[in-house]
Amino acid sequence: MALSSPASAALVGPGLDPTVADRPGGIPAQGSCGVGGFGDYVKFTTGGGSVDNASATTTGGKPFVATYSQNETTGLFRVETLTQTPSGTPVLFNEIVGGVSNLNPIWQFDPTLAPSPTLNITSNNNFSQWALCVYTNVTFSVTKKVVGSPTTQAFDIKVDCVLDDPADTLPPISSHFDLSLANGATSALLTVPKGSVCVATESATGYTVSISPASLGPILTSGSLITVTNTRNTTSLTINKTQTGGTAQVWTFDVNCGTAPGETFQALDVSITGSGSATVNGIPTGLSCTVTEDQANSGGFTTTVNPAGSINVGTNGGTVGFTNTAPGSLKITKINSGGPASQSFTIGYNCGAGFTGSVTLVGGGTQTINGIPAGRICTLSETPTGYTPSFSVNPTTITAGGTAEVVVTNTRNTTSLTITKTQNGGTAQAWTFDVNCGTAPGETFQALDVLITGSNTATVSGIPTGLSCTVTEDQANSGGFDTTVVPAGVINVGNAGGAIAFTNTKRANVTITKTQNGGAPTFQYTFRLTGGPDGVSIARTTLVDPSPLDFGLVKPGSYTLCELAVPAGTTSGLASLPGATINATTGDVCAPITLTAGQNLSITIDNQLRTGGQRTIGYWRNWNTCASSNGNQLANAAKTGKTLLDQVLPLSLGNYLVDTCAKGVAVLSNQAGKYAENQLAAQLLAAKANVVVGAACGTINAVITQADALLVGIGYSTSPSSIVGSNHPQRATFTSVASTLDRFNNGLLC
Repeated sequence: MALSSPASAALVGPGLDPTVADRPGGIPAQGSCGVGGFGDYVKFTTGGGSVDNASATTTGGKPFVATYSQNETTGLFRVETLTQTPSGTPVLFNEIVGGVSNLNPIWQFDPTLAPSPTLNITSNNNFSQWALCVYTNVTFSVTKKVVGSPTTQAFDIKVDCVLDDPADTLPPISSHFDLSLANGATSALLTVPKGSVCVATESATGYTVSISPASLGPILTSGSLITVTNTRNTTSLTINKTQTGGTAQVWTFDVNCGTAPGETFQALDVSITGSGSATVNGIPTGLSCTVTEDQANSGGFTTTVNPAGSINVGTNGGTVGFTNTAPGSLKITKINSGGPASQSFTIGYNCGAGFTGSVTLVGGGTQTINGIPAGRICTLSETPTGYTPSFSVNPTTITAGGTAEVVVTNTRNTTSLTITKTQNGGTAQAWTFDVNCGTAPGETFQALDVLITGSNTATVSGIPTGLSCTVTEDQANSGGFDTTVVPAGVINVGNAGGAIAFTNTKRANVTITKTQNGGAPTFQYTFRLTGGPDGVSIARTTLVDPSPLDFGLVKPGSYTLCELAVPAGTTSGLASLPGATINATTGDVCAPITLTAGQNLSITIDNQLRTGGQRTIGYWRNWNTCASSNGNQLANAAKTGKTLLDQVLPLSLGNYLVDTCAKGVAVLSNQAGKYAENQLAAQLLAAKANVVVGAACGTINAVITQADALLVGIGYSTSPSSIVGSNHPQRATFTSVASTLDRFNNGLLC
């Protein structure tokens, strides 16, 4: 609409529309105004003051309060404030008109600006009245529907609204809204002046857009709705399948378009039998699709795809081709010659990329490798341990739909084991050996009772290579022979065979015949054999061990034979052997001896010792190895041949056994005191020692027997004892017998 600017009015200040128009005929009373009559006049009457206020009500009953300032002298007018009371009803302020009946300028401004711009009028015009043209707002909304796509995409929608009347001189009132709505969403309420006409527009790639209604309005009440529907455009994809060779089979394809979380499409297990085609419809336009064949490059078929990669179906669809070529087979058969039936073998095959591997077979076993592309050349290989392999054909070529067969024969390799026998000493005898190789349930070999006589060798043949063998001698370490084996333990015959040596050495024997003064010994004499390869220490004692003294079988070597603690005054025949030595302190007589394999050494050793003569309690108490006397009796005994107490022990006193030097000295040292059994025990020990060394007196043995009985009767068991005191009924008997023994020990009895 074209508006003219009257010469009688000038607009000053911000927010003004520079176009104004006169409204001839003055300011109307309340009623409709504006485009289509959708507005209401609000007429105010001034109070004539320079700053005043006024109130007015629209035809629709909406109250307003205004404050304004005017100067009729200068012709200035300005609205200070404008308030709707009560608040809450939205309105659009469009214009202010005012002036006298013949000059009513239209003044347009935004009343939300406080204060309003100033209106200049001629000084002879007054503003006794003025008015607003008020447009009530109405609301509507826009909703989005998407058909054929699960997308959550938001779509941009533009809504343009206008309140206009070409017959009116007022400018149009325009409203514009930019919306973004996803499927199922509805916009917030959109506010426009009553009577506006609204049009929604949208441009969406890949969708057909329909809007209902195409034009909404004039909108007279709130609650109207514009529905924008987007229908997804779709196209198709054709899959062409070519099968070359083999029986026609079912091929399945998966079609995947788009990428999550964006728009996607999927069609699974699209089926084609043999050679043919299939079309997949309903694919949203513009998506990129990937087609995969579930059986691609499997079952021996070789698959090619054209075009490879993804396909953009655009708006006109797309095409993809798959070609599958049938495979051939490789059959491998295993023959085992000479090995155990359970032995398995691994044969490698190489038919080019993707068709390399190995099979494991036992003798007589067969395995077929299927799906090898036609024209491939297959090479077989095997490196078995202990076997020599041979191939019926190698390499071999695969034909389409055909089977290439290769027979692989493995021949078991064998070797031998040599047994060397050395017999040292003794008469040549038969030796037998058992050879056991391998471990069940694996491969094994056995040779039993391999015979060798004396020193000789034997060879065991036909042993599978690589086995570990154990050789055992049936007569090892028996019959007085010691057996050594080199190498000891398990022998791995490998490929070149093996060797093992057994050496049997006959043991030697030592026996001693012991005499005393040329007759049977009455004392205990102890001999000890030490040394040899095993470092033995073997002791034998007369009157304890059987005679002759036998030291058993010992290994050949150098030994030392000793007679231990030979009493002073006693001469041992062992001292006459070459290299013999005598220990003056211990009395030991030792001689070196050398034993050869199978030797039986028998030695007679006679001991010459002095006899006769009684010794007193004092003698036996001092002549021993444990007395603390100062007479140097031990060294003197070695020089003079005097008998020591140790040499006659053990001796019994009743039931009390005196078997050590310390016990003997204790008894002999406690002969005095108030208890008569201590005196009797000391004299009895000396008497028995004198008898041992040869002292004799007619009735002394009967006295000794009586003394033993007395000590047994009182339970004598230690020294000193405290039983037969001054009031004991047998005290007189104890002292009498002790006196008789004392006389014998002093050489006074006979």
